[in-house]
Amino acid sequence: AVRLWRNQAGIVAEARGNRRVSGHDTQRLVHEKARLREEMKARLAGIPQAEREQRSAAILDRLRSVPAFAASEQVFTCLSFGAEVDTWPLVEALVREDHRTVYVPRCGIGDSPMTVHPYPCELQTLSFGLQQPAQSAPALPDEDIDATLGCACILGLAFDPETGHRLGYGRGFFDRFLARHKVTAVALAFEEQLVRGLPHDGHDVPMGAVVTEAGIYVAGQLLRYNLLTGFTGFTG
Repeated sequence: AVRLWRNQAGIVAEARGNRRVSGHDTQRLVHEKARLREEMKARLAGIPQAEREQRSAAILDRLRSVPAFAASEQVFTCLSFGAEVDTWPLVEALVREDHRTVYVPRCGIGDSPMTVHPYPCELQTLSFGLQQPAQSAPALPDEDIDATLGCACILGLAFDPETGHRLGYGRGFFDRFLARHKVTAVALAFEEQLVRGLPHDGHDVPMGAVVTEAGIYVAGQLLRYNLLTGFTGFTG
């Protein structure tokens, strides 16, 4: 069986404490991340809509082969927007599965914690197009998250297939969330979003696996899956 690791809040905190970064290095990292964000947005925008839909469907099919997802009855997933991997078909399919409960995130203002809401719920559309639960939507208590969520399907701009690190939009909501909670994070991404040697620091929490249309990456190895019979081995 394929094993996916969990993000342990204690390990992340220890890594932060042991890592020393100079002011110059920090500034260089910030600039490099900003440059990559613009590059990745351009890459995503270059994928034709019809191709994006087809490849998103392939990614969601592969996701069902991930043990942490297949076994989870309580699934957290990002609601996609713009040129991201389209998760709306996944959300709609999970809602129809009687044994599943779906949860989606709401990001607040500043450094406020991200909240988790059962879906379907009332949604609001932000100025840049993202839909998220309305402020009045019922939320899962923060203290119940670890015992409830089995798998978190995460989107972003770029992912490192070797380390699992993620480049998001720069506000840190998901890193803070994953650092606080023991939930298996599975990234959904197009192959164009894979960047080996992705710049990161001690605040960036790695994913347990990265799922693309080509396969499933765990610790840098691309796993071959037969969607009917399951895991068949590593590509090498």
